[in-house]
Amino acid sequence: MKKLTIQRIVILFICAGCGASVLADLEFGPKELVLAGANPIWVPGYSVPSYVDWNNDGRKDLAVGAMDGKLHIYLNQGTDAAPDLAAAIFAQNNGLDLIDYNGRLSPAIVDMNGDGYLDVLVGSQDGNVHLYQGIPEPATILLVGFGVLMLRRKL
Repeated sequence: MKKLTIQRIVILFICAGCGASVLADLEFGPKELVLAGANPIWVPGYSVPSYVDWNNDGRKDLAVGAMDGKLHIYLNQGTDAAPDLAAAIFAQNNGLDLIDYNGRLSPAIVDMNGDGYLDVLVGSQDGNVHLYQGIPEPATILLVGFGVLMLRRKL
């Protein structure tokens, strides 16, 4: 039996022509917990955050993939400069929580195919990448993938 070796690689893309001084000038403040209301955001075991306008209200919301296989959505009730995140809701699949049963849901929320609708790319623990495409529906947008429907909207 052949042994499989797994490597983790981090790639840093640097702007050509920006010079080393740009990187030297990057500074960050102290680590802070992100809050939903007055409570720190916590998801089971593992988190992959994305900052995107989930509900088309002009404010960026926090979407967090987690070890429980769910996509946790924290809607922003404040502004982009001073976010006020509501308690978590979950992306839905036919009225039920959308769950990647392989766990470690790692979402990227983008317009993958350029049709003006947000799509969700989901990486999972088994190494597969799944695509849920945003499609138009009257008054709402649905994401479709693997027979899954999720409420979504146009960009």
